[in-house]
Amino acid sequence: MIMTVRNYIRRIGLRGKYRMVFSILWGLVFFCFILPPVLGSDVLADDSGRRIGTPRIDVDDPIYKNYPTRFDGMGYIDVIGPDRILIDDTPYPLAASVTFHTPKRRRAPAKWFQTGQYVGYLQDSNGDIKDVYLLKIK
Repeated sequence: MIMTVRNYIRRIGLRGKYRMVFSILWGLVFFCFILPPVLGSDVLADDSGRRIGTPRIDVDDPIYKNYPTRFDGMGYIDVIGPDRILIDDTPYPLAASVTFHTPKRRRAPAKWFQTGQYVGYLQDSNGDIKDVYLLKIK
């Protein structure tokens, strides 16, 4: 006789309990793996379905030592100016105290950042970019 899971369960006497065990396991999978990402999302919606808040990008292990684990956004620099930056065709104002960071230097000059570089950024409560992190050079 070939030993299968079903035959093994019948042999040890768990005939009716098999369904209950399966239901309990499915419930654990649902509550542990499916429900938390839905409830733990940083993007909320009001009653009409419009977004409230801004999505944040999580990085489990920061690429570089002094980089944050969460960015408010990431993208390629299209244009960079003294008070504005265009990232993936979206203009953002730069905060008065904006700081630029590279993998080897915490406070780098803004002139080191050029068009085509992939960056991550953090925004303040006004929506101005307060920190720009270099993620990938052209």
